[in-house]
Amino acid sequence: AYAFITDDNGFTDTYAAANACNDCCSEAEGREGCTYAVPGNPLTAGAPPVRIDYIFARGNFSGLESRVVFNEAPWVSEHSGVLTRISLQP
Repeated sequence: AYAFITDDNGFTDTYAAANACNDCCSEAEGREGCTYAVPGNPLTAGAPPVRIDYIFARGNFSGLESRVVFNEAPWVSEHSGVLTRISLQP
């Protein structure tokens, strides 16, 4: 599904683009982009951390900034969120 959205339909994975990562939730690239089972989250004990929450954008934009939010205690969910800020171009 990811390749269909990005490669086949021209959408940009805003978190990956803003943070210059490919997987964004791996040992090699760090775990900053993980959005499920973030290490330390007691609601997902034993589950491996993965990245399953995304924001995609298409078209002309700039000023891209993206980060994972709600990834620290106090825990309210097993998921973290993705917050992306972009400037749309006419």
